[in-house]
Amino acid sequence: MAEVIWQDRAVDDFDNIKHYLRENYGEYQVRRFVRRVFDFLNLLSAYPKLGPIQNKELEIRGFVISSQTTILYKTHKSKVFILAFIDNRSDPFLSK
Repeated sequence: MAEVIWQDRAVDDFDNIKHYLRENYGEYQVRRFVRRVFDFLNLLSAYPKLGPIQNKELEIRGFVISSQTTILYKTHKSKVFILAFIDNRSDPFLSK
């Protein structure tokens, strides 16, 4: 199983999303989002190449966690680096 390592931006993004959900939709939606993320991370540790490539040049993969949010990550050897959470409603900075 691959080791999952969170980058600083991903931690900040995750905290910001939780804060937004708590303020606008309540604790239930926060717990639901957190559960989805960690369920995915458990699966990702077993299958690091699970998500499709979002940026071929940088070898960045993504996985849609909700209709609004995608996790971006990169694999290297037996490690998975969680890079960021992006809003699917905006134009991503990565080319496909």
